[in-house]
Amino acid sequence: MEAAALLASPAASSEEIEAALAAVLRDGTQTEFAKAFGPRRLVKRLALGGLSDAAEALADELLAAATQGAGRGLTAEADFSEELHHEELHPDDLVTLSSPPPPPLPDATLDRWWLHLPIRQGSSRAALVPSSGCQLCFEPEEAATDGDDAPTLHLAQLSRRARLGSEIECKVWPAAAIMGRWLWRNRRLVHGQTVLELGAGVGTAGLAAAASGARRVVLTDINDAALRCARANCNLNGERVRAATAVAHLDWSRPPILEQEAEIAAEAAAAPAPAEVPASSTPAEAEVEAMLRKPFDLILAADVVNDVGLSEMVYRMIQLYLAPRGLFVMVCPKARHRHCVDQIRALLLDSAELSVSAHTVPEWLTAGLEEAQVVEHEMILAQWADPGRVMSAFE
Repeated sequence: MEAAALLASPAASSEEIEAALAAVLRDGTQTEFAKAFGPRRLVKRLALGGLSDAAEALADELLAAATQGAGRGLTAEADFSEELHHEELHPDDLVTLSSPPPPPLPDATLDRWWLHLPIRQGSSRAALVPSSGCQLCFEPEEAATDGDDAPTLHLAQLSRRARLGSEIECKVWPAAAIMGRWLWRNRRLVHGQTVLELGAGVGTAGLAAAASGARRVVLTDINDAALRCARANCNLNGERVRAATAVAHLDWSRPPILEQEAEIAAEAAAAPAPAEVPASSTPAEAEVEAMLRKPFDLILAADVVNDVGLSEMVYRMIQLYLAPRGLFVMVCPKARHRHCVDQIRALLLDSAELSVSAHTVPEWLTAGLEEAQVVEHEMILAQWADPGRVMSAFE
């Protein structure tokens, strides 16, 4: 397709692009243009700027036509005209944390997988009930934590135009919505905890943790576009969520906690004292930097493994950041749906240092999530098998 090829050429002029786009609309070849990845290339070319007003107008008309019935989450009436309000060009995704009630728990005499994580509200403790599929019970028994009045998260997204070329990190994945529902259902477990979300994307699971009463949540990712969305989302969901959340860049290959270990080793060897946080850092940035040098009570990972090498890196993050009595929670598509998930699953289940429980996500957690009706998900929880030994190692 000539127009699509032209858009991929850095040497193409604005006039040439204008003529090519006009030809696509004139000749009715929008379908061929779409099959040749024309819309994606057009979005990237628009981002570079330098097109004439006429070329941009043709681009908006062509993108609107190309998205009709394309199954890209855009309405058939998609319109990119200047008359649209900002809210229409940048619609929020809405993720409700409510879910249908789970079935009654089985007989109390059945086995429980007891959590080491301390419950901040009182002296109770929690256990997973393996036969029930992802349900928790609390001992001593307390009033059930139901899903009534569950909040709805507002998640800022890329504009309709930008979504055609958006990166997958900026999508609200069903695994994150599932985890958010589970956290809200079990908010007694979350209340007062420090939470680290790995590969947060737009921050769905971490924001749910903040709404569920977490003391401090750090949303981390390596993707700049995702971090921008996550920062915006921290401000969209009320004062409680905004005050509890922070957003930070985190490279799994170079986590700040390793710098802390190096500094401790240097001090032990009587090396010069490490440099302090630069004076240019804001108090908030300094706080987040300090948090990323310490372990967390809860580590969340929603569909973060999809390529070779990521499983080992996630496992390393658990080793570095999971507090002695902490809990790691991962929701991901089953291995037949997602590349390399079987690797992180095997690392966790075969670990001698971790106690792990894995379960198919039940229907009550996926109700209303269209993609989750097609892609089966699994929830995996992990904690240290011997928290006492780990605690001495952290000290």
